[in-house]
Amino acid sequence: MFMLSVAYLLVLAGPAYMAAIPENQVEVYFYMDQAAVRKYEVDNGGDMAAVTAEIEKDTDYFISEINKLFEKIPDGSIGIMKRGFEILKEDILQGPEVERDAGLKKFDDWRKASGHKSDMAVLWTGFELVRNGNPATAGYANVGKVCDPVMASLIAEYDLTYNTVVVTAHEIGHNLGSSHDSDSLRRVMGAEAYAGSENRWTFSKESAANMLTNIGGLSTNCLKETSPESKYVDATVPKELTDPDSICRRAENNKDSYMIKSQTYYDMQPPHGDLVCRAIFCYNGQPDSSMTAYASDGMVCAKNKRCREGRCVESADAESGAVVSDDCVFKDQKHVDIAGFTGTCPELVQKFGDRVCYYYKSMCCETCRARSSGDPDCEFGDKSGKCKGKEQWAVCGGSAATCCKLCKGYTGKRSAPGNETQAISPDQPPASNMNKTQVVVPMDD
Repeated sequence: MFMLSVAYLLVLAGPAYMAAIPENQVEVYFYMDQAAVRKYEVDNGGDMAAVTAEIEKDTDYFISEINKLFEKIPDGSIGIMKRGFEILKEDILQGPEVERDAGLKKFDDWRKASGHKSDMAVLWTGFELVRNGNPATAGYANVGKVCDPVMASLIAEYDLTYNTVVVTAHEIGHNLGSSHDSDSLRRVMGAEAYAGSENRWTFSKESAANMLTNIGGLSTNCLKETSPESKYVDATVPKELTDPDSICRRAENNKDSYMIKSQTYYDMQPPHGDLVCRAIFCYNGQPDSSMTAYASDGMVCAKNKRCREGRCVESADAESGAVVSDDCVFKDQKHVDIAGFTGTCPELVQKFGDRVCYYYKSMCCETCRARSSGDPDCEFGDKSGKCKGKEQWAVCGGSAATCCKLCKGYTGKRSAPGNETQAISPDQPPASNMNKTQVVVPMDD
């Protein structure tokens, strides 16, 4: 464990990108506690310089993405500015679990005592927020209290992935005056977060109207004036958030987590395209389940394409040449866990033979590509171990498709004189120990 304290004001990660200055500019001061900092130990250990650099890149990206969500409000009248960022020397909250109401009150009190002034304050915490002991809360905010010197605040769990963007934007929406959307909309202000939702990049018209009505009714509208220290941030996605294995490690806070690449998780297709841009599936340490994680905008999703708001779209900077085929965008799965076997993809093929690729080509695409014969009818050789040692005349009459390598080019008799042709069925695939689990995370109820 280590302690890290860094305070810095605004450093732009790129040029301002706002097409027009919003009427209401929300200057937000962001704070991060040591519990959140400790999550960076998974990949960085005690290298504080690396942690500091990574946090700065990540938080600038998250703030940039939060503003982009608000920028989509139809009349473009709300903007989220970065007033400042500070890593706290000591945790305000006491974990590992924090009751949401008590936690928000502690942050309110701390903010009042600190004397820091901003239109709104966000505490990113690495502790688990709970409601009456139930960990069904990702964030919590004082509703409609923007500009209040004490209660213009919110707390949000920080998990080093795009989920932080979704949760923080949701709670900022509450502080600006929005209530929850209908769950059926699955937009930013939905009561529950669906990683696979196609609508999570937009606010509903009702949510936008709620916020603007509340802002319009403020006795003192602090959003009409801005400090020269506040800036809009335009940051590119950090490399760590374009690697799905890294996203899974971060989401699970587990160095052994990785992206599950079996086609059974992606509508029976190799993982690529729009499906991975909405959510990816992660091994979570349990052999019979998985977890969903938010894919980052900017993640490579196919050849010459990147994710943009849940879609896999053409991108000139999509690491040209890095993706050879859409059938193998993310290369081999880091680890394979099936009945009777646990190990890497090369070890899987060594144990079961090339024919295992008929079933696990999506999961072991890189290894299986190297074993491919190039023949679409017999890409990985015979489809059953029972073909080995058989005579062509004995099986090719009725099992040529199964024993495709053995029977290739066979033009002899359909079967031995006076004997029935032996029927051989393809081997059944070794059973996977993982099951697809779609997780819905309540935001703040």
